[in-house]
Amino acid sequence: MKALSDISAASAKLLLQTLSHRILLTLLYLYAALLPFSSAFVTHTAPYVLSVFWLLEGSFREKAARILEEKPIVWFGIFVCWMALSLLWSSNLGVGLHTFKYHLSMLLIFIIVRTSVSRTHAARLLSLFLTAMFVSEFLSYGIFFRWWQIGRGTPSDPSPFMHHIKYSVFLATTVLILLWKLFTQRQRTPWIVAESLFLLSTTANLFINGGRTGQLGLVVGIIALLFFLFPGRRRWLTLGAGILMLATVFFAAYRLSPNFHRRADLSIHSLQRILHGDFRSSWGLRIVMKELTWRLVRQHPLIGVGIGDAVDEIERSLSPETAKRYPFLRHLPHVHDQFAQFTLQLGSIGLGLYLIFLFSIIARPYRDRKVRAFVYAFLSLYIFASFGEVLFMNFTSVLFTFLLGLFFILDNSFLQQEHSKEVSP
Repeated sequence: MKALSDISAASAKLLLQTLSHRILLTLLYLYAALLPFSSAFVTHTAPYVLSVFWLLEGSFREKAARILEEKPIVWFGIFVCWMALSLLWSSNLGVGLHTFKYHLSMLLIFIIVRTSVSRTHAARLLSLFLTAMFVSEFLSYGIFFRWWQIGRGTPSDPSPFMHHIKYSVFLATTVLILLWKLFTQRQRTPWIVAESLFLLSTTANLFINGGRTGQLGLVVGIIALLFFLFPGRRRWLTLGAGILMLATVFFAAYRLSPNFHRRADLSIHSLQRILHGDFRSSWGLRIVMKELTWRLVRQHPLIGVGIGDAVDEIERSLSPETAKRYPFLRHLPHVHDQFAQFTLQLGSIGLGLYLIFLFSIIARPYRDRKVRAFVYAFLSLYIFASFGEVLFMNFTSVLFTFLLGLFFILDNSFLQQEHSKEVSP
């Protein structure tokens, strides 16, 4: 009887783990499909629901081994722990907890994807994300051509579900993924044609939207992708061709896209005003914010002001003259610089931990040169964009760790394939 009872308990446990794994995968597919559409789901709901089924799935010893072998996950976990500790000296706990939740969601998605997804599912999740972006772009084009009105989008800013800066990062990331697939994967001709057309439409969409962050970040990302993807002489030939193509794209966008033309002229005008000491523009705002932020950092150099107090401290530090000259400083969601924001919130310790996390992504021992090339390009895009925007909020926060997790799986699977070839007769 005891033996039968043990067998029944083991069977029930196995059934629960199998069922939990299947539900987890189903939710991850839903997650990939909704990533460009619902910030509430992908940052506030899904990571915690997924965590429940991840726990029910079991296999904690194997999961712990996978986590520990991925130094970026470990370092990002330490960084998030320091962020949680900073709540102790943060007076605005409401903002602090809200900000912390984004980073906790990033960590959970990073861990869940890396430990519970196989190579086959990773490739399918990546394809599903691209499909979701295709649907998102179709809706965006409909807004641009005045076929319909959806969400916050307008013909002059056709970003249907997120701010145009965030959407430009999504579009630039999609371009990098499509380029990476076209350069690295053998596919049938119809798929090559379809993905090439998708690439062209995504690039065009990027330049009819108003997000200069993604537009300029794409240049950095493509240069990094080509540099690390092609070896030897091919690298320099491909880089030259890529830079020429980028120049052509920007020139064509300036001539053909009214939105890009307007934003480019606005950027030139902003730079001219900055050179004459007038910082009342979007680029001038970022310069003023950096100056104010680093002034406060010198007062709180080690541990920062706390995760919830960055904007409050800046507003309190404004002199009446500065507040009158730059009234927009009274209504800021963040400091428009990811590195400066982390330093102000978490001090030099927090910035150091974040830089170690970024370095751990670079220093990770990649087995597949092609995967490494994409990760470096994606990281270059995010690092560049982080100097003008806070990306670890809303949609772009979980996009970062979701894609890193998928590509780490693809790289790890490459290692397993090579090992199986070595041991096979």
